Amino acid sequence: MPAPAGESRHQRAQLLNQVGDQADRRPVGELASTHPSDRRGGRSWLGWALSPLVRSASALCCLRALLVLSSLTRNLTVARFIDRPNRFIVRCEAPGLGRLRAHMPNPGRMWELLLPAVRLWLAPAPRAADSTRRTAYTVVAVERDGEPVLVHTHASNDVARQLVEQRRIPGLEDAEILAAEVKVGHSRFDFLLRRARQQVLMEVKSVTLFGNQMAMFPDAPTLRGRRHLEELATQSSRGARPVVLFLVHSRRVDRFLPDYHTDLEFAHTLLRLRSQLDVVVAAIGWRPALGLPRRVDRLPIDWSMLAREAQDGGAYLLLLRLTRAHSVRIGKLGTRRFDAGYYLYVGSAMRNLTARINRHLRKTKTHHW
Repeated sequence: MPAPAGESRHQRAQLLNQVGDQADRRPVGELASTHPSDRRGGRSWLGWALSPLVRSASALCCLRALLVLSSLTRNLTVARFIDRPNRFIVRCEAPGLGRLRAHMPNPGRMWELLLPAVRLWLAPAPRAADSTRRTAYTVVAVERDGEPVLVHTHASNDVARQLVEQRRIPGLEDAEILAAEVKVGHSRFDFLLRRARQQVLMEVKSVTLFGNQMAMFPDAPTLRGRRHLEELATQSSRGARPVVLFLVHSRRVDRFLPDYHTDLEFAHTLLRLRSQLDVVVAAIGWRPALGLPRRVDRLPIDWSMLAREAQDGGAYLLLLRLTRAHSVRIGKLGTRRFDAGYYLYVGSAMRNLTARINRHLRKTKTHHW
């Protein structure tokens, strides 16, 4: 993107790196330290040291968000989904282009979105992209119920940044973005905010799983997401509560829960740490042109329901596929032949459901017959 007047790209990169380096010198919760030796005219030590940097960086962050989202939503190509050979590649077909491969900037499963022949919105790859890149397009959105759902996780962060800067997210009207991609310890968090004269971290989670008025996250197990929650909570004891923003890309919902069916540990972690974090869930709807949504709704979380339902027990289905006929000896039942095709196994476990399913998925196990 073009640099602001009088500032080269190199200078801008150095500035943003300086902000990250300075912010990493002390725990985020100590950025608003009240120790007399750390004060400079009523401001924190780091606030005094970084005030000109963060003002410039904040403006650059907002400008970058506008330019990135604008570049993604220009010259969009509509295609039809064929398949997804791996997490980061989809095969699709577009009028005038035929069959092509596109980059999928979202590692989630998206089983509810990536259905046969579903409509995709593709953006051309940036001209300055790495020369080793093998795809000319990037998937930006997928159609669901006649509306686009933004699946580009990096663009989702840019959307969150614009909405925060414009004071449009209920519950975050007082927030000001100071820096992006802030490194603390061994992790990197999406944003550093100023709220009520205190500086806090914010992590953004893009939510694309929803149905029956319910939005849920994640759609695949996420050890990284759980670690982020735990590391954010450690900053809470030193200052204001860090923010976890779940950005739901549909307005056809009226509530949110962590998906305990998919990642029970993530749900338990969020439930356990909820008093140490400011959990904000915001829902936005997208139009076909993918312009910035005008309306933002805050969704409630039913913590009591989560505590009641997020248990390691219940019923389950296993879908199995045999590519060729196979015979299996089953205890007293003798040898049974199974033809090629799909099979559905139904089971249940009142306790230790996760261990039961993991055992089913192991290729080698002790038979119980």
